[in-house]
Amino acid sequence: MKHKLLIVSIILTLASCTEFLEQEPTTILTDDSAITNEASAQEAVLGMYSSLRRNGHYGIYHVLVPDVLSDVLQSNSALPNINEFDNNEVLTENVFLQNMWTDPYYSILTANHILEKIPPITSIPIAAKSRMVAEAKFIRALSHFNLTRLFGDIPIITTTDKTEIENTQRQPVSEVLNQIIQDLVDAETDLFDNQEAIGNFTSNEASRVLATKAAASALLSRVYLFRASSGDFDLIINKTTSVIENSFYELEEVYDEAFSGRSKETIFEVYYAQDEQARLNLESTPGNQFNYAVTNDFIAAFEDGDLRKDFLLVPSMSSFYSMKYGALTSPAVVLRLADMYLMRAEARVRSDNLEGGLEDLNIIRERAGLTLLENLSKEELLLAIEKERFIEFAYEGLRFVDLKRTGRTDAVLGSHNPNFWQSTDQLLPIPFLEVNNGLTQNPGY
Repeated sequence: MKHKLLIVSIILTLASCTEFLEQEPTTILTDDSAITNEASAQEAVLGMYSSLRRNGHYGIYHVLVPDVLSDVLQSNSALPNINEFDNNEVLTENVFLQNMWTDPYYSILTANHILEKIPPITSIPIAAKSRMVAEAKFIRALSHFNLTRLFGDIPIITTTDKTEIENTQRQPVSEVLNQIIQDLVDAETDLFDNQEAIGNFTSNEASRVLATKAAASALLSRVYLFRASSGDFDLIINKTTSVIENSFYELEEVYDEAFSGRSKETIFEVYYAQDEQARLNLESTPGNQFNYAVTNDFIAAFEDGDLRKDFLLVPSMSSFYSMKYGALTSPAVVLRLADMYLMRAEARVRSDNLEGGLEDLNIIRERAGLTLLENLSKEELLLAIEKERFIEFAYEGLRFVDLKRTGRTDAVLGSHNPNFWQSTDQLLPIPFLEVNNGLTQNPGY
C-alpha cells in the first residue's frame, strides 16, 4: 500500500521578503525557477531556518510537549490535546501530535529542495555553495532526529520527489540515526566556524542562529549519546571537548543570561522577532494562555541554595512558571554549552573516567551555587548527572529523551504517573492520517 506522506502537498518557504529569517511561503516545491543564483539560494536557506519556528517544531510542541510527557511539566490547560500528553493517553487524531509529525518533515523538505537545487548552479562560488548545502544537511539531520526521538522508526526523506516519498515506509531507528550521522559528518566538514553578518545581525549573532561547524559537532554529540553504543563515548568526548575548548563559546556566569538571546553560551537557537506571536511565550507564561506549568516532582528536586530556582520557579497563583520564555523574543535554545559539559560528564563516567565526569558535573553545579560533589560511585555519579540535567534543561524538551535513552522511563515516570504510564508510552503514536495512508502504528496504540 502506498504511503502518501501528507506533507507532499505542502507549499514550502522560499521567500522574497528581505527581513532576516522572516521568509514566508511563496513558491511551490516543484518550481525550478525558485533558486537561480546566490541571492535566491541564500533566501531559500533563510526560509529553511524560519521553518523551524512552526508550532509543531520549535515553535512550541517539540520544546514543551516532551517535558509534559516527563516529570517536568504538567498541563495547566483545559485543552484535550495537551491533557492527552500529560495523561499518557495520546489519541492518534490529536492535532498537536499531527503537527509534531508534519512540521519537522516540512523542514526536511525545505532542506531537500535546497540540496537538489543549489549544487547545479555554477554561478554560486564553491565555498558559499558548500556552506549552504551543509546548512541544509544540518537542518535535515536535526529534524529527522527530533522525529525519531519521539516516534521511533520513521520514514527517511532525502528527496522532494512525490512518488518516491509516497512509497517510503518507516525505517528502523538505527538506519535513521545512520542517515542523521552522515548528514552531520558532511555538515561538520563544510560548515564555517562562524557565519558572516547578515541583515541587522552581527557575525557573532548570526553564528548563534545559523548552523556552524560547532553546531554540527554539538548535535553529533547528542545523537551519539542517544545511540549510546560502547564505541560512541569516545566520539562524544571528542566532539564535546572541541566545542568546550572553542573560545567562541563560554558559560554565562548567571544561568538566566543563557536565555536572553544570542548568548555567548548558545551554540544554536531558533530566533523570534519582536512582532511574532511566539507560542513559547504565549503558552508558558501567565497573562496569556499559560498552558504549561511545572510538576510537584520538579519543584521537590531543587537543592537548597540553587541559584536557578527563582528563574525556573516563578510563583503565579497556585502554580509556577519559568522565565525562559518570558519575552516574545525569547529564543528556543536548541544547543548550548552547558549540555556539552553534562554530555561529556556522562560519557566520561560511562567510560570509567569518574574524576573527569565529576569535574564536568561540578562546573555546572558551581554556576548554580550548589555544593560541589565528591567521592561518588559510578552509579551515584550517573544519577547525579541525570538529576542535574533534570533541573538545568527544564523547559527545553530533553528530560523525556534522557530517561528513554538510559532505560529509566519505567522507574521514574511509572512512579510519577502510576495511574497512566505504560512502557509503550516511550513512543508517541503515529498520527491517524499517516497510518490511514499506509504507515504502521507503534505498539500500544
